[in-house]
Amino acid sequence: MPPPTAPPPIARAALDLAALPPVERLDRWREALEPIFEITPDPSCDGAAFSGAIAAAHLGDALVSQVRSGPQLFARSRAHARRTGLDHFMIQTFRHGRHDGACGDNPVHRGRGDVWVLDLAQETRTQASRFVNITLIVPRDRVLPLIKGSEIHGATLRSGTAAARLIANHLETLAVAAPELTLAEAAAAVDAAGLMIAGAWTGLRESRPEVGAAVRATARRTVCDYIDRHLADGRLTPERLSRLFRMSRATLYRLFEDEGGVVAYISGRRLDRCRALLAADPARERTIGEIAFSHGFASEAHFSRAFRRRFGMAPREARGSIRETPSAPPGDMPSTARAIAEWIATLRRQRLRLAAG
Repeated sequence: MPPPTAPPPIARAALDLAALPPVERLDRWREALEPIFEITPDPSCDGAAFSGAIAAAHLGDALVSQVRSGPQLFARSRAHARRTGLDHFMIQTFRHGRHDGACGDNPVHRGRGDVWVLDLAQETRTQASRFVNITLIVPRDRVLPLIKGSEIHGATLRSGTAAARLIANHLETLAVAAPELTLAEAAAAVDAAGLMIAGAWTGLRESRPEVGAAVRATARRTVCDYIDRHLADGRLTPERLSRLFRMSRATLYRLFEDEGGVVAYISGRRLDRCRALLAADPARERTIGEIAFSHGFASEAHFSRAFRRRFGMAPREARGSIRETPSAPPGDMPSTARAIAEWIATLRRQRLRLAAG
């Protein structure tokens, strides 16, 4: 009887800008973090002295990392979120430093010992001091059902609370222990983080500064979830949504005003789904036209124009773009930066494959 096969090890990568010439550091840093944020160094700092390090472990459909760096601006716009396609939450705790800025329209001020949650489908803009943090990026469907679809973007557990200490300690332990875990053990640890967030939800919800904004965001998320489940349904119209959710067309429009209204949002999400189907179909089992027509586009030419406007590429260029988790060549800092970026980008692989199924 053959010996049992050892489970595959957790993939790891480390990037330390100190090993690179100063002229290359900012470019490598931006390359590694581009799937999550656009980076601008603090104008008061000497660009040649920019520093930073990332130690990351790939947990299948999640990623845990410890990051340290100098002052900089982190920005994630709606356009950036659409382009990168991540449908994940980021759970983060600070061991040193602070972030100040905004999550959507809500101001945020985060410091040492705080734990906060970012929705990577939404806008974020923060200014960071010199910092060290632990970050867990986890699929939306590992957290959202536990908090029953509520709005959580930017919600914070403050340093000193029992829930913040518990979650921060769990994230730090996971970051340290990740190299010794199996993928099954890592998945259980990620699930545990989601349960801790759910258990602390009352405190997170009360940290929201605007109850009205939270109610609107929750309504929007409920409608968004319905839209995503019915993208191939030709009856998906504003009139149908208004009847189902018992709201006026004007109210529905206001929920999606930033995207140009609910019709524009539906069209955009259909394009996102078509891109997912193309990316997960390298064997060309379905034609571009079949995918486009099944999602309400009147012609392949119209679909191609809309696809290029949204993604900056032709539909054929998106075909088969899902890649396996890349390795990070030891000692090769440019390649390591690319590998970390690809790790983050391929976290959406499970969601795309589910969409293709």
